[in-house]
Amino acid sequence: MTDTAMEEEIAKQTAVVEVKAWLDAGLGTPARILGLAIALLLLGRYVGGKPTFPRALAAASVGALPWAVRSFIEAAALWRQERVLPGDLADLVAAGIPLDSDNPILARLLSSIDLFSLWSLVLFGFGLAAAAGIGRLKSFVTVTISFLLLILVSPGAP
Repeated sequence: MTDTAMEEEIAKQTAVVEVKAWLDAGLGTPARILGLAIALLLLGRYVGGKPTFPRALAAASVGALPWAVRSFIEAAALWRQERVLPGDLADLVAAGIPLDSDNPILARLLSSIDLFSLWSLVLFGFGLAAAAGIGRLKSFVTVTISFLLLILVSPGAP
């Protein structure tokens, strides 16, 4: 492969990454917030609360604020890069907690927790308590257990 062809391929892959990032921000995020609102509604009813859909949607929207901040930081980092390959996008904003473990389950949990997910957990804990009318302790325990179970059953890396 010539240098020109390689440069064109890298430019094409960079454009694809940028378009996917914009589509994810424009279509994927609202769909995730809607799905999360439904999950909070069902979760709140499961633990004995009386949530309404508007309150669950508000809690989901506030809980998604860290996603928006992370996306903004990624967009700024992406904009500053001359070339970005698809595999490099996840490493633009690394906010993980540097803890290692020999246990594969614990390693998976630790690799999934970063500053943005912890921030979201706190917001979802307060949001579920307000949306479902349950105590904060019950809400935080419910949200934390749900988050850990979601990590454990989701396929692949976080």
